[in-house]
Amino acid sequence: MARFTILSYEFRTVQDPYDNSLFPTRTEEEKEEIFAHKQDYFDEFFNQENFPELFVYSGRHYRVQLLWKYNGIIVFQMEKQGWYNQSIDFQNNKIPDNRWLDIIIDNRAQQQFIAVRKNSTVFKPYTVAKILEENFSEWLKPKCGLEVSVKTQYQSKVFWDIYDKFNKVHGIERLQFNFPFPNKDWISENIEGLMQFGKARNGATRLGLEAAKGEKLYFEKNEDNEKLVNTCSGTGVDVLIKPREHRVIHVVKEMNPIEQEISDGALQKVLRPTADTPVEDEIVFTAYQKAGEFLNKFKQYYE
Repeated sequence: MARFTILSYEFRTVQDPYDNSLFPTRTEEEKEEIFAHKQDYFDEFFNQENFPELFVYSGRHYRVQLLWKYNGIIVFQMEKQGWYNQSIDFQNNKIPDNRWLDIIIDNRAQQQFIAVRKNSTVFKPYTVAKILEENFSEWLKPKCGLEVSVKTQYQSKVFWDIYDKFNKVHGIERLQFNFPFPNKDWISENIEGLMQFGKARNGATRLGLEAAKGEKLYFEKNEDNEKLVNTCSGTGVDVLIKPREHRVIHVVKEMNPIEQEISDGALQKVLRPTADTPVEDEIVFTAYQKAGEFLNKFKQYYE
């Protein structure tokens, strides 16, 4: 079995760019139209003529290879390009470091997931998220004035475990929810009023709850409160918990990433097509079918 870490990606409009030659001024109507087709623009990045040979992040280069894309599912690989030191016969030797990762993107409507094959010896999930975020945004900004945020999803249970633990002992004096820029219908349905407030101002929304001095918050586990927590966990954004007489706790620093398994046989079929394989080939359809079965296991938020 192969294990994949699940990431979520969200779009937002770039505001007040400094270089108007790269980022032309657009009317609000144009921005709305672009945002309505955000996933179509994102899909264009993976056209063979647009897809780069290298991703660049923090001065390092990563070779990338598009395998196939079909009906909103995209599969590619990312390879380290560097060296590491290895001691052989009491001598340090530089060994080429060309390890790679398999990456599956679900860009179907209302999905926006990225599955990254788990391999801690190659990349940490946070590093992969930052590499993808920077390179996707670098292409989208001049193209359509959009940028992408990529984050690791986590189970909402992480929040409730921390909250319950400290609430019993200390009580909670402050909570802060950092909601994503509204991208998906289920997010807007969860917290519609807050999302519309943020969308009208082209910004992500925060909700802060603070107890009166010397008092503690009451934040019971009910449907409304679960929607707040699920929205954050399902998109990988942070929640801040401040217990009384204790430091602020960042939930994203306490969580374990969501993971999903796929059989080795199914993964081999997913990775079999290459960029030269005709899309009408049965190999591509089989790969799409197996990838779809795997991606359909993902939940939009976790309980």
